[in-house]
Amino acid sequence: MQVLAQQLNLPSKDLDVYFTEKLNISIESYVQEHGWQAFRTKETALLQEVTELYYPQSVLISTGGGVILAQENRTYMQTHGKVIYLQVPAELLVTRLRKDPKVLQRPALTELSLEQEVKQILMAREPLYLEMADQVVSAEEPLPMVVQACLTLCKKWLA
Repeated sequence: MQVLAQQLNLPSKDLDVYFTEKLNISIESYVQEHGWQAFRTKETALLQEVTELYYPQSVLISTGGGVILAQENRTYMQTHGKVIYLQVPAELLVTRLRKDPKVLQRPALTELSLEQEVKQILMAREPLYLEMADQVVSAEEPLPMVVQACLTLCKKWLA
């Protein structure tokens, strides 16, 4: 996202990073202390806060995969900007998660194995991603190709 933001000369925010910096707590710790519902509520507030922080300037916001679970968030994102869904098959997502585990990565949502959980979550969420996306970009390609596809779309939207 940073590369894309630089090429577009736009600010960018990762909602998960913003969450941990603003609250000075990891997402995992927050969920353990307050639960998933409290996390989702705070995530909604921060999504709106980030958008308003940069208004009227455009900003690239990367969100966690669960932000789309709330209808309020889907509606907000659709009415306040453009949404690109970076589509990745479950198997590749698992490979990437295993290769580059992040400190900010959220705790498991289920008791299932990583493979089973990713497949189950993606199966449940993909219809929502597709419903709200202005454009779907395959993120199976190498990163420079994904960035170029997103860059082309964003330039068209910003023109």
